[in-house]
Amino acid sequence: APEINTWVSLLVIVAAMAVSTLASLIRMRSERVSADA
Repeated sequence: APEINTWVSLLVIVAAMAVSTLASLIRMRSERVSADA
């Protein structure tokens, strides 16, 4: 059980980091597009 919990927590952390990075990239792209337009 403990191992599964640790793996789940790690997956959640990695997923959160991925989402945050993707969101930042999308924001940068959207800002660049709006600035260019």
